[in-house]
Amino acid sequence: MIFSKLNQDASFFFNSILESFVDGILITTNTDQVLYANTIAQQFYRQNSISIPDEILKLHRYILEDSDHALILESELTIAHKTYRIRVQRIDLSTSDENCLLTRIENQAESQHHLAYLEAQQYGLTTRESEVWELKRQQCSRQQIAQSLHVSIDTVKKHLGNIQMKRQNYRDGVDLA
Repeated sequence: MIFSKLNQDASFFFNSILESFVDGILITTNTDQVLYANTIAQQFYRQNSISIPDEILKLHRYILEDSDHALILESELTIAHKTYRIRVQRIDLSTSDENCLLTRIENQAESQHHLAYLEAQQYGLTTRESEVWELKRQQCSRQQIAQSLHVSIDTVKKHLGNIQMKRQNYRDGVDLA
């Protein structure tokens, strides 16, 4: 009875961790039977109305063919104008006799958004500077940023200058510590 309680707790803990990731997490068997898909992975499949994409299945096959090495294979996949970074690796689950694969699905635009948000908090950027910074992190030109935010290029330059100053001040403060 205690063992089954510990198992439930371990299962809850495991699920809580996987659900907290911003990446989609998919755990499959070597026959592509889905053992687990977190909410982000489920949304990925619902939004794109697809089963496991061919690109991911190819990575699964490559991993399974090379049983001698601990590999992490990575690829990019573009679906409906969204780019995803796909990472696949073999994992050992004692609950399964088959080889299992862990597939991480990272929405790159979403990752850039989260990174820009964290950096904006870190550097103490204003709301408008944060908007400029996020577009800059997405590799937008000054012209594109100005058009997107309906401001002049000079305003964008001013914001970028302020952002650079705040980033430098942050780095100097970290270095001094």
